[in-house]
Amino acid sequence: MFSSLPKEQSFERIINAGTKHWLLFINKILVLQITYLLNHLIQLSKTGFSKATQRLDGIYAFFAVLRFSAVDSKADGTVLEKLWPLIAQNEPSLISLQLLPKLADDDCLAALDLLHSFLVEHLFRAQEYFSIQASLQVLIYLACHPNWEVRKVAYDATKKVLSSSSDLAEDTLYLFTDWFFISWRETVNVETRVFTCRPIDIKC
Repeated sequence: MFSSLPKEQSFERIINAGTKHWLLFINKILVLQITYLLNHLIQLSKTGFSKATQRLDGIYAFFAVLRFSAVDSKADGTVLEKLWPLIAQNEPSLISLQLLPKLADDDCLAALDLLHSFLVEHLFRAQEYFSIQASLQVLIYLACHPNWEVRKVAYDATKKVLSSSSDLAEDTLYLFTDWFFISWRETVNVETRVFTCRPIDIKC
């Protein structure tokens, strides 16, 4: 498998051309084989989270960077120095709720992979730099996504997040309860307005 991997320049061309889904399949062995891409991915992450129009590229690139840093302590130190503060400054919630409706289903899956790595493999760092509740709200939103596959992946990711930390489980339950109550109240209000606007059938 690894003998067929392209050289660094070929990988850079692939990423720059927008073929990003290979990032979703990075595992520990592959990470160690292509660590020379780290600096390039860090730069893509910086650009993606500095420019709103390239935020999707940033999501894919940062997910790859997190996979690198999860298995390589040297890479983790580099990412801590060059990337975490910059991304937190530009996007405190990591992924904004306003972005999600604009994403294709496959890109929502990528966002879920990023959230899973972010909240499970890098929770301490995430708590230091980001709003964890905002990230959990994104997770809840994706768990209610219209696409069944996105909901399923979100459900599996949520189970792993909840089992990784009792504090995250408590926060998620609170946020979901709050979201459910607001949604229920809005639904009741809409139904009430529809009912009161119906013409009254008066029989003489």
